[in-house]
Amino acid sequence: MDMKKNIIIILTLICSVQIYSQQFPSFSLYSYDMMNYNPAVAGSRANQEIKLHHRSQWVGFENAPKTDIISVNTSIKNNIGLGGSIYFDSEVTTKNFGANLMYSYHLLFDKFNISLGANTGILQYQFNTSQLTPHNDLDPLITGGIVKTKLIPNVGGGAFMYNENYYLGSSFSYYLPTQMSEGVDGRTNSEFYYYLMGGYNFHLSQDFALLAQTFMAGQKNANTQIEIGLRGQYMETFLFGVGYRPKDAVVVSTGIKVFKSILVVYSYDIVTSKLRNYNSGSHELIVSYEFNRNKPQYYRDKNRIYKKISWN
Repeated sequence: MDMKKNIIIILTLICSVQIYSQQFPSFSLYSYDMMNYNPAVAGSRANQEIKLHHRSQWVGFENAPKTDIISVNTSIKNNIGLGGSIYFDSEVTTKNFGANLMYSYHLLFDKFNISLGANTGILQYQFNTSQLTPHNDLDPLITGGIVKTKLIPNVGGGAFMYNENYYLGSSFSYYLPTQMSEGVDGRTNSEFYYYLMGGYNFHLSQDFALLAQTFMAGQKNANTQIEIGLRGQYMETFLFGVGYRPKDAVVVSTGIKVFKSILVVYSYDIVTSKLRNYNSGSHELIVSYEFNRNKPQYYRDKNRIYKKISWN
C-alpha cells in the first residue's frame, strides 16, 4: 500500500474516531431497518421479525470499517411494540460493541397510526493505536499502543406516524457524559443525535408499488447526512432501489422475498467523494425472517379497522 493511501486512511479514520465514534453505525439500507434509528418503529409490523444486517465499507482499504447487527422486533396486543438489537463495528483504531432495548406504544386511528417509543442501551467503546505508525515517534496521542475502553450508556426516544401508504418519523439518541480515554480525549462530553425519516408509497398497480423516501441524520458540531431514494416492489416478491447521498455516494439495491417469510436485500454504494480513487465502494446485506406469516394484517376494534404496515 503506497504512502498516499496510508495517509488518507489514517486521517479519515482518526477523524471518524473523534467525530463519529459514539454514533450508531450508518447504513444504506436504513429503510429496511428503521427500528434501530427510531424506537417508535418497533411493533409497526404485524409479524415478529429477526434480522441480520452487515455492512463492509470502503472495500479496498486495509482495516476498513465493518458493522454487524442482529435485531428482533415484535408486537403485543396490537398496540405495544418491543425490540432489541446487538451490534458490533470496527475499523483500524476503534471497536464498538453495543446493545439496545426498544419499547413503543401505538395509538390506532381510522386512517393512520401514531406510535411513541423509547430506548435504552450501552456502548462499549475501545480505542487502540497499535495499528498506527506515527510520523513522530514521540507523539503522545498515538504512541505506545494505547488501548482504552469505556462503557457509555445511552437513551433515546421517537415518534412515528404511519399507515400502508406513508410514514413520517423523528427520533433522537443521547449518549450520557463520560470521561473519554486519557491521552486521546480528556474531556467529559456527551453526544446528541437526531434522525428524521419519511416516505410515501405509490401503488401504481395491483402488483407494483414505488416508495419515495428520505432520511436525515444529524449531530451537534458535525455535518448532517441526507439521503433521498426510490424503492420498488413487484408482486411483493422482487425489490429494487436507488438512493443518493450528496457528496458521498449513489446507492443501488436489489432484493427478493422467499416463501413470503424470508427477505434478502443487497446494496452497493458507488462512492462519489474524493475517496472514490482509493476504494471500490461499500457492500451491505440484510437477511430477515418473519414469524407467524398467517397472522392477520388487519385488526378490528369497536367497529374500526386498522392495518399494520407492509411496505418495509
